[in-house]
Amino acid sequence: MRKYPGGSVSALSATQPSYTLPNHGQCSTAVRATSDTWTINTTAGDYPGPVFSVSGVMAYMDAYLAKYWPGSPYYQNIYMYLTLGDPSMPVWSGGMPDYPAVTYPDSIPLGPYNMNVTVQVNSQPVENALVCAWKEGDFYVAGRTDATGNAVLETNAGTPGEVLVTVSEGHARHSTPGVAHTPIFPHEGTTMAGGGGQPQPNMRYMGNQVDDPPPGGNGNGRFDPGENGTIIVTLRNSGNGQAQNVTAKLRSSHTQFIITDSTSNYGN
Repeated sequence: MRKYPGGSVSALSATQPSYTLPNHGQCSTAVRATSDTWTINTTAGDYPGPVFSVSGVMAYMDAYLAKYWPGSPYYQNIYMYLTLGDPSMPVWSGGMPDYPAVTYPDSIPLGPYNMNVTVQVNSQPVENALVCAWKEGDFYVAGRTDATGNAVLETNAGTPGEVLVTVSEGHARHSTPGVAHTPIFPHEGTTMAGGGGQPQPNMRYMGNQVDDPPPGGNGNGRFDPGENGTIIVTLRNSGNGQAQNVTAKLRSSHTQFIITDSTSNYGN
């Protein structure tokens, strides 16, 4: 387990096989809690796995003992194992953590501003990472990265100065189907608020739409083999300043997808 900052570490469950019931079942359930999709059904409710917090693991173990060993003093076992003091502490499992690559602006303007923060590991987006920005006396904002690894934080700096940016969450990538789970190490960095309140643009990709009318396509809103059409890409200026001469380029690494006109001018 990990707690950041502070580095508190503890082992949960036995390091050697236990043949004393219900301790054996409790220890094995603690391991299953972070790696199994088993749901424990009790009269008090259902407890689905996996779970990735100390309180979640404890509740999972508690449900197992209450269901299969109702006569045992299972609640005393829970008290015994709950030694770390922070029920929301994430549990590390599934491999060694990776260092994330975190990008955000070198500076942000004074006043309302949408700051984009991108989190990647090995050039792959990290989904559901916890991203926070704090400026003493002005604001504290937090958000989660989406499937593209991007989070938008609504800052509002009233005075120039340093802004602390952090990224954390041990199981940020677990929610992405088909992506192997790997915890990430916490990231700390800074950006600067200031510039005398100078407005700045902040261009964001909002989405796209496929236009494939006949005769080149069949009008179903997607590119099927052999079709041609147009991709309409929507951008948004979420900053507080006007964007000048905005140009976007479309790229594809797929060898069977041919882009005949890759540049689009959005103007001001």
